[in-house]
Amino acid sequence: MFEDKEYSPYRGLLVSCLMMCIFPILLMALFSFVLRKELLPSSTDPIYTPIFFGSLCGNGYHIILILVGTFNKPFMIEVNRIKNFFSDWDLSFKLARKELVEDIKENKMIFWIYFLIILFFVILTIVSYNKIMD
Repeated sequence: MFEDKEYSPYRGLLVSCLMMCIFPILLMALFSFVLRKELLPSSTDPIYTPIFFGSLCGNGYHIILILVGTFNKPFMIEVNRIKNFFSDWDLSFKLARKELVEDIKENKMIFWIYFLIILFFVILTIVSYNKIMD
């Protein structure tokens, strides 16, 4: 009955992306609540300290997800996509481009969605650290 059903590659993507974003945001709110009376009144930029610690802990969470292997399948799809593109490029660039577009339609761009979320929190950590150290 269920053997013939094809599942979308985007199945569960919204939930996993929300978890990747909500966890650091909740930690930012927690650090903001904890530090508001101790550190924040004396700080010149009170908003950047909780953002830094929350996004830093979020980066740790993302590293744990990477080590556990959450992104292995999307990463291997992307590696195979690039490998096939360059092997097809030896024959013809037009064929390589056509095969790449077909592969993107079939397997989607899930790895890059995860990568952009992780990159956003890394950049947020760096920017907030620079604001704290100014």
